[in-house]
Amino acid sequence: MEQKIFDAVYAEIRPLLEENNFSEKDGIFESDTRSFKIAYNDEKHLFELLSAEVVDGTLSEFAVVSSYLFDEQSTAADAAAVGIDFNDTLLSLLGVSKRKTRTAEVALPQKTGGETLTVDDLANKLLAIFPAYKDTYKESVAENGELLYVNFFMNTVTNDIRELLEKDNVKKLKKIYDSLNELYVKGDRTVGNLVVVIVLGGALKGDKELTEKMLSGLTDFPHLKTAVRNISMRTKRDKKLREIYGI
Repeated sequence: MEQKIFDAVYAEIRPLLEENNFSEKDGIFESDTRSFKIAYNDEKHLFELLSAEVVDGTLSEFAVVSSYLFDEQSTAADAAAVGIDFNDTLLSLLGVSKRKTRTAEVALPQKTGGETLTVDDLANKLLAIFPAYKDTYKESVAENGELLYVNFFMNTVTNDIRELLEKDNVKKLKKIYDSLNELYVKGDRTVGNLVVVIVLGGALKGDKELTEKMLSGLTDFPHLKTAVRNISMRTKRDKKLREIYGI
């Protein structure tokens, strides 16, 4: 398995583990009480998240705590779904609790102004296009202590994009595609994965007719069009991805 695929998966879980005092060495995240690592099972075509506990100063054997189908047709963009799923597992295993904040204290995301666009830039742009979700954003951050961006985007803007596709609102979709293409091209790996796997893939949810409509609308954005086509094909065979999409 190519290193860039592993890098895409690790990018999704590294922030959570580092925030919880895990140190990384040779692909293994270690704390005083347990360790985590990611492996690829060539025989079963699965990514596996493995965990081992530290007992009396000795590390026990690693055991699989979560797995995700990833075959030869999968791409680096698809690896985001693997990392997102493993991150959810880690949240549960670590029992992470987040400080609740009053909604009034939550600031809306701002443009970062950097050359490489971030999740804040993505959220800022989507809230500019769909301002009705500004309060939902604040409530989500207040409740969870941070933006759970997969849940937030899946429960908000993806539904609106799907409705626009169903109504053939070509003009507004063109504006959305133009913004998302910029984010996809200039964004970091997390932003690129969110744009394709969650925002657009979540709007399509494997629907063949809507996929063809979207691909037709992405003619001016060939790289994004290819990525959407790939995630659409991935949806057909990826059980975990369908679970994320609720289908």
